[in-house]
Amino acid sequence: MNASYPGIPLALPTLLIPYVCAGGLLFGCLFFCYIFLKTREKLHLSMTLLAMAALGLVLSEGLILFFGGIQGDAAAGRQFHRIEQLSALLFLCAFPYFIGHFLRFKGAAKRANRLVIIVGVSFASMTAVLAFAAPGLFVSLTVPHDNWLGFAGDYGRGKTGPLYGIRDILLALLFLYGTGTTIWELVRGKRAAYVAPMFAGLLFTIFMAVDDIQFVYSKAHIIPFPSFEYSRFSVGISVFIILSMIALIRRYIDEAMQREHDFETLKKTQNELFYLAYNDPLTGLPNRKSLLERLGEFIAVADRADNGTKLGFLVLDCGGFRDLSDRLGHEVGDWLMGSVAERLKTFKRKSDFLFRLDSDEFAILLTGIRDETDCAIVAEKFIADMRKPYVSGAHTLYVSPRAGIAVYPKDARDAPNLVRNAGSALVEAKTRGNDFQFYTEEIHRKALERMGLLHELRFALENQQFELHYQPQVDERGLVAGTEALIRWRHPELGLVPPSRFIPLAEETGLIIPLGRWVMGKACAEARRWADEGIDVPVSVNLSTQQLKDKNLIPLVENSIAANGLEPRNLHIEITESSLMENLDRNVSILKTIRDFGCDFSIDDFGTGYSSLSYLKKLPIRAIKIDRAFIVDLPHDAQDCALIRAIATMANGLDLNIVAEGVESAEQASFLRDAGCRIIQGYFYSKPIPYDDFVAFARGRTARK
Repeated sequence: MNASYPGIPLALPTLLIPYVCAGGLLFGCLFFCYIFLKTREKLHLSMTLLAMAALGLVLSEGLILFFGGIQGDAAAGRQFHRIEQLSALLFLCAFPYFIGHFLRFKGAAKRANRLVIIVGVSFASMTAVLAFAAPGLFVSLTVPHDNWLGFAGDYGRGKTGPLYGIRDILLALLFLYGTGTTIWELVRGKRAAYVAPMFAGLLFTIFMAVDDIQFVYSKAHIIPFPSFEYSRFSVGISVFIILSMIALIRRYIDEAMQREHDFETLKKTQNELFYLAYNDPLTGLPNRKSLLERLGEFIAVADRADNGTKLGFLVLDCGGFRDLSDRLGHEVGDWLMGSVAERLKTFKRKSDFLFRLDSDEFAILLTGIRDETDCAIVAEKFIADMRKPYVSGAHTLYVSPRAGIAVYPKDARDAPNLVRNAGSALVEAKTRGNDFQFYTEEIHRKALERMGLLHELRFALENQQFELHYQPQVDERGLVAGTEALIRWRHPELGLVPPSRFIPLAEETGLIIPLGRWVMGKACAEARRWADEGIDVPVSVNLSTQQLKDKNLIPLVENSIAANGLEPRNLHIEITESSLMENLDRNVSILKTIRDFGCDFSIDDFGTGYSSLSYLKKLPIRAIKIDRAFIVDLPHDAQDCALIRAIATMANGLDLNIVAEGVESAEQASFLRDAGCRIIQGYFYSKPIPYDDFVAFARGRTARK
């Protein structure tokens, strides 16, 4: 039979086609099976299943060619042909499963694809049962002997049965579904680099299937290839699977590279976070956390050595930095801190360590010192260097450094306490106006008192332990022309706490803002009460530097007046010269806005600040208050007398009222009136008194409404 079969010589090279395809598919099966075991991704499993189905189909085709064609064993050819049909049916399950994972369907598309999988599994299962139960419905086992020369395919493969076309119809629908979904994905423009190879493979497979159909009906291929007749569709599926594998391998490599990039980015971010955790981003210096660890290490080494090792710890403060930053902007402030850091780096010893603790605070750890004198020498050196000017464009900037010093082991034997004690010494240096201050037990006691006072101050603010006292301002007729509201703290144990004890602490900690808000509302409410009793005098309220910086100052004044129904003319606001001049243009704008409500302003402590007399005519003020420093020696000090007369002449020329505060004697009052001061405030008339006492004092001493 072999000798008489005309296609045998040409069939041998044809065997290379399915077996080359089978080799590629086998490699793909093993490779993606390995990847699936490593990654456990369903996409790799679906690719493995699809490649296995194609491998079964292509191997069956090769075995049909060999046994049914070359060997002439028609029975073996027909048996392998049945295996080929079952392998093709596996596509009904594996293909939509692969498509769903490859294109990453979601929502409605995912549900539709799941339905396709269910339908495919159902048809494949039913067809497989029929193929085993009634194989003749698919492939006839008997072929007339006179037919094999006319159509060798029937002899080698067996006659196609009535249900043979079901497989082709199902596969055709399946590949059309795959083509449609890939076109949809390409139109969306997502993952085109991966979808395009699979799309090309689908088109090639469809073309090969059409070629097979063409041969069935016309006995001629679209692209002729002289050989034993084999299924072009199996080649198409092989090309499709291999192209899909290439796309997935590229995707796998890209994802691996992306993961590597993400890992490098994460590692870089972790390094940056670690750096930021231990370093100041502006100056590059180690921060407080780094300081505590490094200081703890040095102390631990010194404790183990037990050889009298001493460590000096300095905390340096750049006085005036915050005001410069507020006036000139944070960019200038950042430049200034960077310049200070560079200067400190330049002048420190190699054995010392520099840190940045806060916005304007630096710390220096001194190693190998002999005694406290070494710390003092280093502190003086750094302070002298820091005081030199810093030139930035049009600005020449200065800072007023202070230093607090603590020494190990005398002042503390652990890092947190050494840092805390140096900070307490710094606070004491700023309080006393010293360049530097060593830590002492007395400083520690004061620091504890300060902390306790701060806690009690917060508690007092929450529980309304404050009250207002009023000091009358009397004009030349003896009538009360106004009064100044002065806050008092009625402590449940300490009694009446003077403002000099808690106001500076409130300024430093920011509590002056809520405290000033309470004073403004309380003063307006009580001024309205005495106005209802027929006492038509204004109340003066002091504004601090911090309050002038508060963005809610204007709404506070407006709401305090409106909420209490107070006449705006009965609220006077006092501002010190130094507060006013810190940011003159901004402050003048604020004062003019408040003046438009109907309030008046006066400059407090006139003569002790830094203002220029030329600004007086530009300021929206109605009065100036002469500081008591010029009053206390009147009328015996000739210079004070001359200054008072000059101030009075200037103020009267500018149509400004003059209030002299701190007047304690009749001689002082007489001189001031003769010099032109219209209003007097001081113990000569009354000390600051509670509300009821003030009303009693003012009744009969004010002009009736």
